[in-house]
Amino acid sequence: MKRLNILLIFGLIVIGISISSCNKTKKQTAVLKILFEQEVKDKPFEFNKFLYKAKAGYPYEIMTLRYFTSDFDIYTADNHKIHLDTFHYREADKAHEYTKALLIDNFPAGTYEGLSFIHGLNEKWNKPIKGTEAHSLPNTVDEYLDMYWPWQDDGQYHYMKYEGAYVKDGDTLSFKLHTGPTDGNQNYIKIEKIPFDKSTVNEG
Repeated sequence: MKRLNILLIFGLIVIGISISSCNKTKKQTAVLKILFEQEVKDKPFEFNKFLYKAKAGYPYEIMTLRYFTSDFDIYTADNHKIHLDTFHYREADKAHEYTKALLIDNFPAGTYEGLSFIHGLNEKWNKPIKGTEAHSLPNTVDEYLDMYWPWQDDGQYHYMKYEGAYVKDGDTLSFKLHTGPTDGNQNYIKIEKIPFDKSTVNEG
């Protein structure tokens, strides 16, 4: 597995790239697996424990971490890219195994050396359909509803929820960091091409 370390404002997301070849066909394909994990100082997140210390010196715990990613590009060895017009929702604080990875079937075999994506949702996925209660992002999945942001005209879903508690002067206080579109600004973060060790799927 190839691992990419991407520093974001809430900590460390580790994205693993795994490509498994399928049976021989005239045009070989594979299953692409993009794995989302979170780390603090090279160690996995531990939720609901006061293990971490803020720059201001306050001990804190992480209770909630949920986020969307979208608009993936996978770069070939000759710097062409394959665009994945999809999104992924990660619930890091819950034991839902299916949110840990984005799986893409029938991915073209080849040699790949980079990845870019959006932390958040692009305009396509975070846009209500006027005159209806429908939305470009499927809202029939219960997990998505926790990210719903109905009073924002720019888009109806948060990009991220990062919540926890910290201790100051003996008192335990809560904090919440929610991101999403506001006042006409989309506010998503475009993660530009990140190189990784070349991953190759060979025929055989």
